[in-house]
Amino acid sequence: ELQGRIQVLTTERNDYQSITITTNERIKEIEHAKQSFEEQLKELENDKSRLHSDKFTFENKLKETEGERRDLFDQNREQEENLIDLIHEKEVLEQKVIDSEETIREWARKFIDIADKQKLIQANHENLLNNVKRQYKYSILTYCINQMHDGIDRTKDIELLNCKSSADYLRTKLQIAVTSTKKIQDLWTKQNELDETGTLSFLNECITLANCMADIVVNGKATANLVQDAILANNCRDATLYCIDLYTNYQTCS
Repeated sequence: ELQGRIQVLTTERNDYQSITITTNERIKEIEHAKQSFEEQLKELENDKSRLHSDKFTFENKLKETEGERRDLFDQNREQEENLIDLIHEKEVLEQKVIDSEETIREWARKFIDIADKQKLIQANHENLLNNVKRQYKYSILTYCINQMHDGIDRTKDIELLNCKSSADYLRTKLQIAVTSTKKIQDLWTKQNELDETGTLSFLNECITLANCMADIVVNGKATANLVQDAILANNCRDATLYCIDLYTNYQTCS
């Protein structure tokens, strides 16, 4: 009987331990569920606070929008009133336009004769101006040609036999002449294409090149005498003669 009693107590103890373990696990689950619930509750509180803030912001924006709507309504009403005034002004102006058109037609008939006379005067003025331009261009080119002829004539001066000329100076002048020649060709084309609006630049460059060539032919002769190179003198003379021919051609075309 005692052995049976012990076995019963042992069984009850084991059951109690099993129940205790189960209870502890259940308590842990409840505590975990409680913690999860508290976290969810906290999140809900945060969401509630955020929603309250969003609601407050929305209400403020709604108030601002309502104010803007009232302003736009007032502006629209003002614009409608202005439009009515403009329509009235338009009608008045249209009548004035009709009256003005009749006056314009009357004045137009009077101005036609004046315009025809002005066109005739302008045409005569343009012809006179073109003649003056051509004469001016021709005289400048004649001056340039004479400058180069004077340079060629100076090469006959016996004093050049004793003149010391720098080859570097001559080379510099030749480089300037090459650049100036290209520029003159471009300006000649442009002043023809642009109805002679670039005539002044073209003539200034012609004067520059003519003076340069006169200097080249004289210094070329002096340098040739110094180094005893007749070919150099002839080349400088030929280049100057070429420029004279070029300027003569410009005169003919002008």
